[in-house]
Amino acid sequence: MWQRRRCCCSPHRLWASATAAVAEHSALDRARGLHRVAAYLVEDAPSALSRFSGAATDHPVRARVKWTTPDGNPRSDTASVAAGSKAGSPTTVWLDDAGSIQPTPPDPAQAESQEAALGAAAGGTGVLVVGTCWAARLRLDRRRRTQCDRAWAEFDARRGHRHA
Repeated sequence: MWQRRRCCCSPHRLWASATAAVAEHSALDRARGLHRVAAYLVEDAPSALSRFSGAATDHPVRARVKWTTPDGNPRSDTASVAAGSKAGSPTTVWLDDAGSIQPTPPDPAQAESQEAALGAAAGGTGVLVVGTCWAARLRLDRRRRTQCDRAWAEFDARRGHRHA
């Protein structure tokens, strides 16, 4: 019978680890180069509607905000703010080096949960791939055994041997 080599570093484990590491690094890369700026709402933020109970204040909405650059120039743009916020209320926006508003970077807990989710997805995909390969190998081995048995039966029949 065929001997199988066992390895402590199975492909799906390596893939899951690599995907989780990439997710963590991408979250950290997004946070690099961003800086926090205090801004104020120029207009009232609309209230978000929940599908089930009407008004929802925990979902962010887009509204126009205004802030001052380090050199003293006023700037304004739309940003995600808390639903239902009133004009003039303070908020925080994240700017890149070019001064454009960017999404809020994930905090460490969010980055870890994204890492865990991506790692689980990669691990599940790895298990699926390994399982599919295993099933295909079993099917091919069964097919090869059947072909081999047929070939031996033909060989025996040509030589005049009969099985009981």
